[in-house]
Amino acid sequence: MAARRSTHAPAKADILPSYSSEAEMSTLGAMILSERAIEKVLGSLRKEEFYVPAHQVIFGAIRSLHTSGTQVDLVTLKDQLIREGKLDEVGGIEYLVQIGETVPSAANAEYYAGIVRAKAVLRSLSKRANDILADIQACEYSPDELVTRALSHIEPLARWSTKSDPWQRLTEVDISRSERGIKVGFPSIESSISCRGLPGGQVTIVQAGTGVGKTLFMTQMAWHVALEGGNVCYAIFADLTPAQWKRRLFKLLTGYSTAPSNLEQEVSWREAEAVLSDPFGDGTNILIYRGDSEDGAGHVETFCRQLLLKHAETPFDMVVVDYLQEIETDKQFIQTNDKVAYVSAQLMKTAAKLGDTCAMVVGSQLTEDLSSGRTRARYGAEITNKAGLVLEVQKKDQENEATVVIRKSRFGPKFTIPGFGFDSRTLKFIDPQDWEAKPRGA
Repeated sequence: MAARRSTHAPAKADILPSYSSEAEMSTLGAMILSERAIEKVLGSLRKEEFYVPAHQVIFGAIRSLHTSGTQVDLVTLKDQLIREGKLDEVGGIEYLVQIGETVPSAANAEYYAGIVRAKAVLRSLSKRANDILADIQACEYSPDELVTRALSHIEPLARWSTKSDPWQRLTEVDISRSERGIKVGFPSIESSISCRGLPGGQVTIVQAGTGVGKTLFMTQMAWHVALEGGNVCYAIFADLTPAQWKRRLFKLLTGYSTAPSNLEQEVSWREAEAVLSDPFGDGTNILIYRGDSEDGAGHVETFCRQLLLKHAETPFDMVVVDYLQEIETDKQFIQTNDKVAYVSAQLMKTAAKLGDTCAMVVGSQLTEDLSSGRTRARYGAEITNKAGLVLEVQKKDQENEATVVIRKSRFGPKFTIPGFGFDSRTLKFIDPQDWEAKPRGA
């Protein structure tokens, strides 16, 4: 009897790795022959994307030479590998000569590098698929856990996304669309900005002293965007849980953070509860990110990757980061200021990637310098210099009025907006245009 042919997928060992030794050798050969090729390849490839170990070593040696300003050729490359103690490991000078002779044309370096990178993508996809399949076959996880683990396997693939071309001819630049800011429910602020709202593709800083209400201010803006149909990400890095933040929303809408005993007031509470708990209501427009330290969620690298993945699925109109000083990083810094500067730079880059239809709002604290009596921003000068807009909220304790100062704006002049109201019952800021129509004791 003839053996039955198996219809099962091949085991992991049966899946051959995807790579092209010829493309890898041609890429390295082009780099040996041409400095221009080196610059092009270094901008698109990493050492780990070569499959052959010897090619990874040679690529690293070429990169070291180029970075130090040394001309790359067979002689300097051989000497570099001797200094690293790896010449024999890569096959000696004979293999370097063979690589140099393999490349058809150094002018096609980008094409060869594209093949190398494409093969690396396929290898990574195969590995992630095998990891997911192994989780399924283990029968140790619930369906929800399997989905979570699958996403964790897939997330690193975000870095393989096609890189955008930074070059654009002036004739290709589109100015037909009018510049539109994101409306946040404060017309006095919006009218002071040329795009009539918080600028997209930029970072807006909201700063305030302790207890002034920075989180309340940002929460109110986020809720307005969601109420108007926009999608919001509220990333909590402060000492605040999602449940506590949701109670603040209830306070904003009803004046109560827990269900009141008064029947009439309870009706208002239940209405708000229906809105914020309805699977199809306005609350579904807000996605909360828990920036605690578990599983690296509090690291800026993880947050930015996750944010861009979610943005690709359903674009955000507003991202709120509350607050800057508590965000960690995978990198090690001795000075806190250096860490904050690095985190700030990552947020700036991410804001640009979100595009001009999404505003990123970053909350940070002002602290008092006891030696001078002046307040200073804890996030430092780097993010201030690069931010599109800096708003400072000022309010004295036990008072129902506030002031918003536009400390910096790329979209209009610096401006002080006095006369903001503050409703201590709902913890709500009231724009001067609305506040002036109400009696001061209301």
